Order: sequence, then C-alpha cells, then structure tokens
Amino acid sequence: MRLDIGAIVIDDEWSIIVRAGALGGNLRPKLKRHRKHKIHLDYIRYHREWWLSRVGPDAE
Repeated sequence: MRLDIGAIVIDDEWSIIVRAGALGGNLRPKLKRHRKHKIHLDYIRYHREWWLSRVGPDAE
C-alpha cells in the first residue's frame, strides 16, 4: 500500500526510502524480493521519479 500511494520509493540498490510520515517498524533497509518475481529496474526508477516529482500528497 505504501508503494502505491508514494509513501515509499525504492532506490537503484533496492533500498526502501520513506517519503511520508509512514508509521511502522517493519520497513526493511533493502526490498526483499522473491526470486521468481522479476522487477525491472526501469520500472522502479520510473515509479521513484514520478513520485519524487510531486510536491505533496495531493499533487496530480
């Protein structure tokens, strides 16, 4: 859910970056990926750049 709303983004080394005041102690320094789930780095970059270009949570 946090990824979907831009509260977190992922850097190129698969580390989780918290953008918003997200509460919870279960955030990991690196994204844990299942070996059969292929996530292309280009998608991670697009997602990060899209959310980081937003001024605030209400920006469209």
